[in-house]
Amino acid sequence: MISDNYNSILENVKEKEKSIALDFDGVIHSYKSGWTGDVPKDPPMEGVREAMEKLIKDGWVLKILSTRKKENIEKYLKEHDLDQFISGVYNTKIPAQIYLDDRGVHFSNWDDALQDIKNFKKG
Repeated sequence: MISDNYNSILENVKEKEKSIALDFDGVIHSYKSGWTGDVPKDPPMEGVREAMEKLIKDGWVLKILSTRKKENIEKYLKEHDLDQFISGVYNTKIPAQIYLDDRGVHFSNWDDALQDIKNFKKG
């Protein structure tokens, strides 16, 4: 039996061509203090509102992909008036054309990936 979550993901496949899956911590939430509890205490990243406005104006659909609980992210977004820009919050990989993450490593082949991982420095 296919789970409801999987069906929800399939419904979003059509949005893949113009969607961006954004990491939450370090991309939207500044994460300057590290883990401060279920609902983060730090302010949003500088320029995030303007960037989201531009991306939406350019036709992108913005979604959040995070290991945090959906309801905690939604509370943070609402507190900082950023909820209007986000079409969904997920903790499962979703179809998207771009995945934006402050800890991501681009994959083109394993030799380059292993070198990038070796050179990776936490911010």
